[in-house]
Amino acid sequence: MPRLGPRMFREGLLNVFELLDPSVPPSPIPYLLISNEKLTEEETDSVKNALTAARNQGEALSERSTHNAQAWPNSNEGSSIWHRRQRKIDALNQFIQIHNARISPSPILQLPVEILQEIFMHVAAMLVTDELRNIGCGGQVRYYPRIPWAISWVCRLWRDVAIFTPFLWRALPTVNLSDSSWSRHARLRLLRELLRRSKGYTINVTLISDLGPHLGVSLHPAFNLLVEESHRWASLVMKFIQEHGQDFVRGIFSVERNFSSLRVVDLRCLLDKLDPDPINCNLLKVAPSLEYVTMKNISLRLASASSRLRELSWEGGTSPIQMDRCIRAVYSSSATLTDLCLSPKSSGNMLLRPLSLPNLRRLEFDSGKNTSHWFIDHIVVPSLCRLTLKSSFQDDDLCSMAYNLICQSNTSDIYELCISQPNVPTGLGALLSATPLLLYLKITLPHHDDILDLSTRQNGELTLVPFLRSCIFQAGLGRIPVEAITALQTLASTRFTSFIPMPFDHVLRGNIKHSFPDGVTIDFGWRSRSLLSSTQCALHGWPDSENSQSFKAENERLNSILSALRFADDEVPKLTLDRSQVDELDIILRGILDTKITSMGDIMVCRTLSHHL
Repeated sequence: MPRLGPRMFREGLLNVFELLDPSVPPSPIPYLLISNEKLTEEETDSVKNALTAARNQGEALSERSTHNAQAWPNSNEGSSIWHRRQRKIDALNQFIQIHNARISPSPILQLPVEILQEIFMHVAAMLVTDELRNIGCGGQVRYYPRIPWAISWVCRLWRDVAIFTPFLWRALPTVNLSDSSWSRHARLRLLRELLRRSKGYTINVTLISDLGPHLGVSLHPAFNLLVEESHRWASLVMKFIQEHGQDFVRGIFSVERNFSSLRVVDLRCLLDKLDPDPINCNLLKVAPSLEYVTMKNISLRLASASSRLRELSWEGGTSPIQMDRCIRAVYSSSATLTDLCLSPKSSGNMLLRPLSLPNLRRLEFDSGKNTSHWFIDHIVVPSLCRLTLKSSFQDDDLCSMAYNLICQSNTSDIYELCISQPNVPTGLGALLSATPLLLYLKITLPHHDDILDLSTRQNGELTLVPFLRSCIFQAGLGRIPVEAITALQTLASTRFTSFIPMPFDHVLRGNIKHSFPDGVTIDFGWRSRSLLSSTQCALHGWPDSENSQSFKAENERLNSILSALRFADDEVPKLTLDRSQVDELDIILRGILDTKITSMGDIMVCRTLSHHL
């Protein structure tokens, strides 16, 4: 028999005294004090009786304690008795509090099962990033394994509700087709259990394939389990690097299966140099409910007279067959498309017949090193709100293309416009005059006269895009001309001090999701730190002050001392400083801390200093 320590012995005696002391009644439901299980009528009555007895005993003890305190005001014996009785009163109050909370109607325990299910599903859905909306444009479905398990651990009622709520178990873990550990029994058992608990509800499937060896289409146990449930797939996200990833795509779609619930498909081959052979399968035939499609360097047919496709993002290879399938997919879904992102890599010499996209809200077209005329000049988009045109072709004039597109489409609802090209854009004024509701502009840095036109006023009112809130200029690799810097300063000081509210009768369609900061922003891209600092100082008009000269000198001293140190990842310096160098560093840093900063320019002109600090 183990020996009891002094503390355990005292606690045991106190428990015995509490059981023998009638002032601390035993709990009628000790087995339910730490449970959320609903009490029976008999148990509730017994708790109410015990509470009544405890309240009566507490009141009697309080009266006796008051009487004894008055009878023996300065007696040690009276003080000892009062403290003992006070401890009993505290024990009774705790007894009353615990048991009263157990029989009081708890709001969470009174909720119907249907309301609990709605709460649980709402929490689970919050952890999925735009589950169906944004997958087609680069979003991801995140696996949230802890939510259903955490809910089921709270109490028996919540566990029963969670188990019988298939929505909580529909997000499956990502299956790595190159990971042989999926052949182990434990991981397969988890996948089988999730598939069983989500029975009757759609599921989200995510497959990846890295550089490791793969088991093959017919040998991968997890892959076979998921394919058997293809009729429940709501989304399929598949990313692979090696060519064998195509084998799994063929294994999914080349065999006749039921994909009646599939709404989202995201297939990406992450090797740009890989130009896989087209897969002989019409995706819209096997998945008639498909609405969101993203394809990168992989080709499946998307042509159907009854297409419901709403969002299409296609980054194609150099194969003419792939480009032909892409254009056919656009024609087939022209009546239903609302978002279209195309980044073809072919030569772009295709002859298109006129194409009308009546419901298209967002268009993004990146022609790469080819011209954009072959596509932009042949489409009509009367409902367009967001337009992005990118090109690396030197002769492309994207501003003129965008202006012609807007005019031939007879639309004036564009509120977001992005133009990216290697040369200086021309015709910006005409383009902006055709977009009076523009809010967000991102464009390659234009001529300084076009920048000044943005700040021109007549009779106190802006002549171009009066509602513009954000303007991002993408600078090239060279130095920004002085005239452009002056024009940018004028634009920032005269226009973006306040914003004109959008008129009530021009309500924009849909939700505006953007990452545009208010005001004027310069995107320098890949530039040297010194060129960045000098341009930033020129834009803000920061002079080379006495403080900045001092910081430059201290920066050179820091570089000379710290140049001997070499850091490796997660390692300490390989060389140490001697005492004199440490003292010199201390003097430099103390001098920097004691310097009184009068303007931001004092620091920005010597921006590299922050790297050492």
